[in-house]
Amino acid sequence: MRLKGLLGLMRLTRIDVVGFCICIAMSGCTPQATVVDVSTQVQMASSDNLDVTIDYLFSEDQFAMNEIEEKVSGGLNRWISDESVTFDEFAWQPDPLLETLPTEVKPLLDDLASENFKALDPHYLQGQIWFKALADTITSRPVFRTFWPPLTKQINAIAATESIDDAFPKALRAVHPELSDEQARHLADACKLFDWTIRNVYLLDRAGWPSPQDVDEKYLAEVDSKWAPSSGVGGPGYQRFNWQLLTYGRGDDLERARVFAQLAQQRNIDVVMLAFASPTDSSAPNDKLTPWLPAVVIGEHLFLFDTRLGLPIPGTAEGRFATLADVRKNPRLVKSLDLTVDESTSDDSDYWLDSEILSAPVVALIDAPLESLTKRMAVLERSLTGQKRIVCTSHPSQFAERLKSNPLIQDVRLWPAEFYVHQFRAGVNEGIQQSRFNADIRDRLAWHYGDEEYIDGYVRLRTAKNKYFLNKLESPRGVKVKGAFELFSTMIVIYTDDLIDNLDNHETVLHAVGIQRKALSQLEYQQRLAAVKAQMRLVRGDATYFLGLCHLENNDPSTANTWFARVEALDNRGHWKASVPYLAGRAHEMLDQNEDAIALYQIGQNDTKLGPQTHGNLIRARLIKTFLAPEIPTSGTNPPN
Repeated sequence: MRLKGLLGLMRLTRIDVVGFCICIAMSGCTPQATVVDVSTQVQMASSDNLDVTIDYLFSEDQFAMNEIEEKVSGGLNRWISDESVTFDEFAWQPDPLLETLPTEVKPLLDDLASENFKALDPHYLQGQIWFKALADTITSRPVFRTFWPPLTKQINAIAATESIDDAFPKALRAVHPELSDEQARHLADACKLFDWTIRNVYLLDRAGWPSPQDVDEKYLAEVDSKWAPSSGVGGPGYQRFNWQLLTYGRGDDLERARVFAQLAQQRNIDVVMLAFASPTDSSAPNDKLTPWLPAVVIGEHLFLFDTRLGLPIPGTAEGRFATLADVRKNPRLVKSLDLTVDESTSDDSDYWLDSEILSAPVVALIDAPLESLTKRMAVLERSLTGQKRIVCTSHPSQFAERLKSNPLIQDVRLWPAEFYVHQFRAGVNEGIQQSRFNADIRDRLAWHYGDEEYIDGYVRLRTAKNKYFLNKLESPRGVKVKGAFELFSTMIVIYTDDLIDNLDNHETVLHAVGIQRKALSQLEYQQRLAAVKAQMRLVRGDATYFLGLCHLENNDPSTANTWFARVEALDNRGHWKASVPYLAGRAHEMLDQNEDAIALYQIGQNDTKLGPQTHGNLIRARLIKTFLAPEIPTSGTNPPN
């Protein structure tokens, strides 16, 4: 068939095909053979349409947010329209664990069986591509041998005669003899994924659940129920989608836990969020639970990884990780995470979770994004093969069955955090619309305009991050395509103070950033110019930070520290101020410069209120001193210049 004919068939709807077949039958042609041919060709056209749409998601370049939403959602909806019969006949049932969700999110479940792809679906799918690429890359790399200071010496000793890839699981197996070799490798991979999450998601404070007064004072959207997420009022663990956490590189400890769980799912490693119910009312709604930390489930063991500390919970013997069974038997394992007076004089130097709550009933929360539980994603996943296959679905009930036999787990529920994100972001979007007419709403959205909007709108920065996630760090030799290193570097080198200050004189740059002087009034032009100048300065600071992070992940700590040292001068708003000491400390550890690392971890140790990461930094400093450098004094160490 000619190309023109095939393109015509790609536009046929199901009704068009039926009408076409009837016409053929009435014309006296041999109907049976012709109908089969047309059906086959329509299926080919539908497949081609799907391939083109999915290629858009796999592109190394990023696009405007509304462009990816329109093109991918539109393409998927055209494809599913051609596959209506397949969709209708597809065997699917809502996951039973959905019944455990709070009543307030149940309206989100009305569209689970719908065949219509939504505007947010492309972002979810691209996030799944990132999680798969990252999980494969992270687990294929050697572990940071300094990841767990109590095991570093053992890892180095084994690595003297064997590869580092074998040394880490063997060291784990030595301190956890209850594990098989395969289980030790699973735990080693989980450690790599956890450690990457801690390095790449800068820790923010966990907000408390908003009170009714908070909703009245901070709402972005008016809803009758005054339900905080739907009102656009932020709370614990639900302010960003998983793909946003990767894009922005920021989140609280619960959001870190969600990233860790999604990475682990890509490697078939079970990670569950542990929470404590009220001892007197174990049926408390999910938002009334006390979420604690994620646990890696290996056999009957639940290994505890604290996304607030950025470390596993130390176990009962040197080098071991604590399990839930361990802390149930010995709550002092958690109490030992309090800081001593020598480590900090801060008012909040105790570990944040009261050890008494450890006797409360344990509820296991399974993270499963809303999109992963829909029929449309199940049909799509079955249709994707080979290099274009995306893990679109999750099966929390199957995971729940594996957990129910554990006597330490009192209940298993679906974690509603990402469902709350859908409600929260809908409230934020409504607030953005209202902010054009309402100064109060505009002021309440300052965090969005300052932390997110410039990233959403800056395609070059998102392209560099996309390449970072896909492990496209270097520019291929002989090819003009730029890797993440070059893209980040270019934004730092080009966006000088001189260029930004005199942007008005650079017509080529103005055109490149979308400012058409002649198409704007003088006031509009000046406003747009000021906004782009501010955006360039923010982008330059981010590019410097992420370039350092790229080099750290690429096992080049010296170059990483060179860039981390420049962040303060270029990060005008201090977005990354509290994260740089941690990352620079990790780089110094890799260089065996433990004294410098400890000095960086001690920054802010005596502040009245510790920063979100500081407590974990000080515990890390303690572990280095105890197991690697006991000669270093407890205090008085100065940060490196």
